[in-house]
Amino acid sequence: NGARRFHRDPRALEVLYRIEAWLTRASTPGADKDGPEAVLPKHLASIAIGLARLQWKDSTAGRILRMVGFIAPEILHLSRARDLSNMAWAFATLDLRGFDSLLLAIAREAVVQIADFTEQNLSNTCWAYAKIGLRHDPLIKAIADETVRKLPQFSAQGLSNTLWGFATLVIKGEECLGQSAWHLICALLEELILRLPDCPTQQLSNSAWACCRLGVR
Repeated sequence: NGARRFHRDPRALEVLYRIEAWLTRASTPGADKDGPEAVLPKHLASIAIGLARLQWKDSTAGRILRMVGFIAPEILHLSRARDLSNMAWAFATLDLRGFDSLLLAIAREAVVQIADFTEQNLSNTCWAYAKIGLRHDPLIKAIADETVRKLPQFSAQGLSNTLWGFATLVIKGEECLGQSAWHLICALLEELILRLPDCPTQQLSNSAWACCRLGVR
């Protein structure tokens, strides 16, 4: 496909080599943390998102992603909410394993910044942690509480993705799931019922699976 052909484009490879060299310089001891070559979370998020959209995780791209995983945890306090969400989404989209330290660091910072998360940030972050199979209970509760507050802003797909994410992350039973998440699930289902005409078949299927997974009747 087009993305795969792009992987062989010499111009694209040259960009990757330059990014790799930049990240290598930035991660060396004594590197300038405030100069024009300083690496910020928004840079790492943009790199990860670009590679994820191209489904590029091998060779040089793989080395770059490992550098992102190494550098990011130390500077996440400088991130914006969308940087956190985008990095989590990118690593989940690429189905990358072995980056738990990065994803746990993102989860901890996301809890701190959860009020700044948009509907898309909340939906994508929930989906990402479900996809990668990493459960972080403080993040689950934070996403649940913030999603309830921002529910009217969600698209039909966002509602479905969030419901699927919670169903994938949690265990049946209120004692395991927690009151915040059950409150969210009930609210999601009520909102989804109102949006049924806007739901594509795949979203309806995902929502039905989520209800079965959670034991909702």
